[in-house]
Order: sequence, then structure tokens, then C-alpha cells
Amino acid sequence: VLLPLWNTYSFFVTYANAAEWSPTASRRRSSHPLDIWILAEIQDLQLRSMLAISVAQLDATDSQTAQSKAQIDSNTARANQLWERYRATPMGEDEAKMADTYWDLQKKYTQETIAPALTALQANDLFSANTLMREKARPMFESMREQSNALMGLLVLGTKQEYEDSSARNATIRAVSIASIVLGLVFGVVFGLSLRKGITVPLVRAVGIADAVAQGKLNQTIPTEGTDEIAALLRALSSMQNGLVRVVS
Repeated sequence: VLLPLWNTYSFFVTYANAAEWSPTASRRRSSHPLDIWILAEIQDLQLRSMLAISVAQLDATDSQTAQSKAQIDSNTARANQLWERYRATPMGEDEAKMADTYWDLQKKYTQETIAPALTALQANDLFSANTLMREKARPMFESMREQSNALMGLLVLGTKQEYEDSSARNATIRAVSIASIVLGLVFGVVFGLSLRKGITVPLVRAVGIADAVAQGKLNQTIPTEGTDEIAALLRALSSMQNGLVRVVS
């Protein structure tokens, strides 16, 4: 009963130690493809806002400008929502710095290019809107996209590293598990041999002595050393043999 319990306890303790698990340790961040998708989606929303400005420039009507503004407002709200979701996840120092730099560029892009261009279009100032988009918006968008791509690259590297670390941990755990099983088998064999030597062999010997006494062989030397139950049984057989010798003689 105790051996299976000990093997079970030993297995789980060994597994936990190999995985460096602690009941009080905080959970580490696991880079997730969802983070990369969020950054790509924000980048796509920014591109849609730029295209909305371009459409309003081509069709310089009040209705189209209002439609473009509504789309840009929706894109901005959606991007802010996605960013809050991403930024709420635990992240390393390098990732946090890159993320803050990227979002500062995004806010600057919106405040210094998209918003002024919309204002110019609403005032029918196509020249100012065209100048803003050509000279300022596109270069800022490229810088922002480069920063976004760099951030996504960092996440991809983090995911790859976590996969490699996980594979290494699994290999270690597998090796430890195999070693535990082998040690358990060895221990079981040793324990079985010890049990056989300590109990089974003396019992077989006691049965043989009893059979010999039953057949009338009363001159056997019966060892009576020891304090365990087998020794007590052998002493009882020795006393019985001596008693029979006295009766016969």
C-alpha cells in the first residue's frame, strides 16, 4: 500500500521540480498570436483611416467628408479598444518600451495629420489637406508601421523562445519520468527480493521442518535466533520436536 503512495508522491514532486513550478510564483507572460493579430489589426485600421482621407479628397463633398469622418472615428475607437486590451497584458521591459514608442507615434499621427486633414476637408481646403497627407502623414505612417513591425517581430521571437523552452522542459520532464519509473521498478525488485529473503524463504523452511517432523524425523537442527514472527514459529517447532523426542524416548 505504501509503495504506490510513495511512487505517486515522488513522481509529482519530481515533475514539479523539473518544471520549476511553485505554488506562490506569479504566472509568466506567454506571448500569444492574439497579440500579434491585435497589432496587425491596429495597423490595418490606421491604413483604412488614411484611405478614408484619400476618398474624401477625391470626392470633396460634405456627405463624403462626413462619411469619412465617421469611419475614421470608428477606426480610432476600435484601435484604442484593441490597444487597451493588448497593453493590459503583462510584458517585458523591452516590449513595454517598444509598445509605448509605437503608441506615441500613433497618437501623434492621429493628432497631427488625420485630425487636421479632416478639419481642412470640412473647410473645403483641399490644398492644406493634400499637403498634410503628402508631406507629413505618409512619412509618419511609414515610421509607425516600421515600429509596429518591429514590435510584432519581438513577439514572434518571444513565442519561438517560449516554444523552445517548453520543448526543453518537456524533454527534461520525460527523462525524469523515465528515470523515476526505472528507479521505481528497481526499488520494487529489490523490495520483492528482500521480502522473499526475509519472509518467504524462512516460511518455506518452516513448512519443510514441520513436514519432516510429521514424517518422524526428530533429529533436525532448527534455528531459533531472532525476534520476529518467523523466529517465534521456528522456536515453537523446535519445542514441538523436543517434546515429541521425549515422548518417543
